[in-house]
This record gives sequence, C-alpha cells and structure tokens, in this order.
Amino acid sequence: MAEETSKRVARENFALSTVPMLQSASFEPLLHQSREEEEENHTDDDRFVETSIQIRQAQGTFPSALGAAVFHLVEMLEDEDILEKGATVSEAARRALWTCLVDEPTLLIRFFFEKLSHKERRIKSLQSLRRLMICLNDIPPQFAHAVFNYVLGLLMSMVRSPLEGSQELIIAGLTLLWQIIPYLHGLVLKDLKQILRKEQAEMMILITGNIPSTKKVIIHGPDLSQIPTQAIIQEDTQFSHVLQEALDFFGIPDSKRDRYYLIDVKTRDFYFFRRNIYPQLSLVHMDMKQSQRQLEHMSIYLKTTELSKVLFARYLLENTPYNQIHNCVTFFHDELIKSPSFPRKPLESDFNLYTRISDKELFNLDMLHKYNWLKLISCLFFNMDGKTTTTWDITLFLNVINGAFILHCEDFAMLRFCLATYISVAKHFRHIFATNGYLLIMPTYLRVYSNIQSNPMLKKALEYCCRQFFILHRIPFILQMLGSISQLLDFDEQSDVTDTNKIQPICLFRLLVGLEQTSVDAMRDDYSILELVKDDSPPHKSSIITPTTMPVANLTVVAALGQGNMIAPATIKTLDFCYADDDTIFTVLNCIDVCVTVGELFSLVKRT
Repeated sequence: MAEETSKRVARENFALSTVPMLQSASFEPLLHQSREEEEENHTDDDRFVETSIQIRQAQGTFPSALGAAVFHLVEMLEDEDILEKGATVSEAARRALWTCLVDEPTLLIRFFFEKLSHKERRIKSLQSLRRLMICLNDIPPQFAHAVFNYVLGLLMSMVRSPLEGSQELIIAGLTLLWQIIPYLHGLVLKDLKQILRKEQAEMMILITGNIPSTKKVIIHGPDLSQIPTQAIIQEDTQFSHVLQEALDFFGIPDSKRDRYYLIDVKTRDFYFFRRNIYPQLSLVHMDMKQSQRQLEHMSIYLKTTELSKVLFARYLLENTPYNQIHNCVTFFHDELIKSPSFPRKPLESDFNLYTRISDKELFNLDMLHKYNWLKLISCLFFNMDGKTTTTWDITLFLNVINGAFILHCEDFAMLRFCLATYISVAKHFRHIFATNGYLLIMPTYLRVYSNIQSNPMLKKALEYCCRQFFILHRIPFILQMLGSISQLLDFDEQSDVTDTNKIQPICLFRLLVGLEQTSVDAMRDDYSILELVKDDSPPHKSSIITPTTMPVANLTVVAALGQGNMIAPATIKTLDFCYADDDTIFTVLNCIDVCVTVGELFSLVKRT
C-alpha cells in the first residue's frame, strides 16, 4: 500500500510536458538489450552460449509500454465520460483493446498471466481479464483459444503443485473457462478428457471425472516428534473414520476430541492415486470458531468449484455445432451413467451450514448448482431420441431432477423450472411415460405435495402440473400414479408423528379433488409454468384465437371471461390420438372406475 501511494504521488508531481510521448511509448527494451546484459544471465559455465547474431523484431501494434496500461484500459471500459466531439472514454478503450485482441492476442494474454507470480496481484489479474470478457460483445476466436490454453495450463499446474491461495486461483480460472466456451471452435471433448486424465486434472474440470483415490494417507500427530500413522483407504472409507483412527492412535482424551481436526497444509481437496506418493495430513488442535470459519470457507469453495464444472459442461453442450451434438450428448450420457458418483454428486448438500453462513450464501450457491444441473440434463434429454422406450436411459437423470425438486421446491424460480422440466420430459419421451415413466417421478411428487399443505402457492402449482400430466396421457397417468404410491400411503392413524417419507391418504384425496375443479382460478396458469415447457411441435401461424378454436380445456375460462378474441395461452394437448376428441376434465369418479376395472381384471394379483 505504501509503495502504491508513493508511485501515485510521483505520478502527480511528474512534469509530463518534458517527455517526448510518442518516442517513449514506442520504446521496446528488447531491442536495446546489450550483449553484456545477455551474458550476465548465463551464470553456468557448462552451458553452451550461442555466439550467432539473432535479429530481434519489435511488435508493430503492441509495444511493451502498452502492456503496463492494459489493466487501466480494462477499467476504462466502464467509464462513460464524454470527450470532445462526442467520443466516450469507454469506446476509445474498447477500440484500443480490440486492436490488440485481433492483432496480438497471445501477447495481450501474457500481460495478464505474468502477474500471477505476484501474490497480491493474482486475483486482480484474473478479475481484470474476466471484466474484459464481460464488457466485450464479441471475442475473436484466436483470443478465446489463447485464454483457454493459458487457463487450462494454470489449473493443471495448481493440481500438480498447489500454492498458497491456490483455491482462489482455481475458482477464478474455472470461471474464466466456462465463460470463454461460447467463443471456442473445434473443441473435441474426448481429446480434452484424455489430456486432463493424463495430467490427473479430470476431477478439477469435468463433471464426468473419475480418478482412483489414494490407497493410504499419512497422518502426523500434534507433536511433530511423534511417529506418524498410516490410514488405509478403501472404497467405503470416510474422513470421519480416518479422524477417529488418528485420535485413537495419538491417545487424544475423549473430553478434548471435539477440538482436534485433520488439515492438509497443501490445501488439496481430492487425493488421487500416485505411485509411492501419499497425502500428508496433520492432526491439530484448533478453536471451534476458527474451525467453523474454515469449514464454511471450504464448503463455499467446493460448491463454487462444482458450479463452475457444471456451467462448463452446460455451455460446452449448448454451443456444440449441430453436426457434432449427437456425439457430445452420447459422450456425456455414457460417462455420467458409468460414473459411480452420479447422481450422488449433483445432489450433495451441506444442510447444517445453510443457516449458519450469513445471507444464505451457501444455500443460494447450492440452488444455482442444482438449477444448472437441471439445465444440463434438459439439454441432454432434448437432444436425445424421444422415441426411445428404454427407461434406464433416463432413470438416473430423473433422480437428479427429483432431488433438486425436494431440496428447493419452495423457491419460486426452481419450482417453475422443475415443474416445466417434468412436463417437457413427459412430452418428449412420450412412449416411456405412456408405460412406466410416471413411476419414476410421482412418488417424489406426491411426497412433496403431502408435506407442503401449508404452502398455498406450491400446492396450487403442483395441482396445475398434475392436471397437465393427465391431459398428456390420461388413463395411463392415473394408473401409474396410483400404482407408484400404493406402498407409500400412511394408514397408521394412531401415531402422533407424521412420517414425511409416507404419503397421507387425505392429501391424495385433496389432490384428486383439486384436479376435478374447473373454475377459472384452477384452470389458469398463474405461475407461467407452461412458458418454460419445451415445445417440440412446429409453431402455429397465428396466435389470435377465438372461443370456437380454443381447446376444450380452456372453454370454461373463455366463457367466464366473456372475451371474443384473445391471445392464445400456452396449452398442453394429449399425446395419444385415441383421446383427441375426449373431454379433458378429470373426475374422481373416473379414477374410481379405473381402480375397479383393474381390480376386476387382476383380482388374483396381491398388489392389486
């Protein structure tokens, strides 16, 4: 801070008129380096020094003096002050930086990344580069490739040899990585995976990363003079087991065990297998408040890292060319199904830290993480063949949607997107949901409905979405819904405690009665859920409709409003042509008829 203040004072007292500006700005130190200065750099006598004359050439559009002003030019991109003749400071800075981006992108990147060696300027350099990418409407492909290569090299180096403060560098690097994806061309996912696996950085960047863990860890005691112990790592080993083994080995009293923690001085988060190299942990005594702060910091760091990885996969998939999208979808689909951590990893949540951290920072990060997982899965689904009939293709992915729905159903944005995703998936995979697709979502759906009777917004949204399910598949939907929850109904009337894993029969009855309602309020999409539903059908030529052309499900609404012409609302139509001319009104009597019919036909089946 004192150094910056002295430089600022020196700049303010400098007589600028005494310096030839153009000559000083175009000065290139490399061209004026003497032979004696070069020979001083070679201190090793055994090194061969080439005596041939090397011709140096200065850059035409990027002298070294301009590199010192790069950070100031980026800050000027947000300066909207008007100069003479109507010009703005931001436009002048944008033109200067655009010339550098097009002509010398590698040199421009070098001035950002060479500051990473300074501890105080690391984060500032990456933040300045990120601000540059945000302020520009477009980025040249050669600059995008240069940024991608530099950031990828930075992340690999952080995995191999972590530095102090490497966590902030990794977060900043991952943020740059997914932001630059829309401007990259020709990125092959399989080749990238092979490179990252060779460098053991697959877990850091790809959501499909799966690297074998280390076989054992070495734990040092509170007293460095003590002999360290070794903990054998197996597939089901947890850190709590390792901590308990260390406490027992070093003889920590039971009254003090809650003050001892395992820490890693190299700040690693994942311990992958390396031959003859084992992680070094230390058992240290720490104040509970300090340990809690470090735990919160690490949780936010891990959640931000996972969010960046999902954003990288999502933007990579969304920006893949049409002729390559099938290979990319197949790669993600196969890799995720084979991954042992899917769908557990996308649904991991630190519930005990949701309310401890101020402003619900971790809770909001977790919601963004789940939201982007839903966006990624939606992109995967709608680029798959909707005529498939194999349920296992979508089962694990639907578990992620169900988990996100349970965790964040009371958030309005997540509620709308989850329900819209359910409807879109039911429309896209029509053959699966006509047979057994609803068996995968209705138990979760009805559990949530049974536990949120005190939330009128959520209750009405679930009833509206359930009505759309009925319109799509009619009788098959009723059969699957009742069949999927038959074992989940709670008939224990004597218990005073409500089992949240069960479904209350009264709640099921309320849902059926709610589906039977045909009033204006019941039929209206108050929360604009259908606006988010993926429409696979071709667009209609006109959006103006009359009561005579409106679907039957909306006739009641038009009659009640008394409108002759109106803008067509988003509607759901049945997917089976056998029900095309039938009424879309649901009644409890129809549901009872279906149950009686099934009981009569399959009376000898125990489940019936």
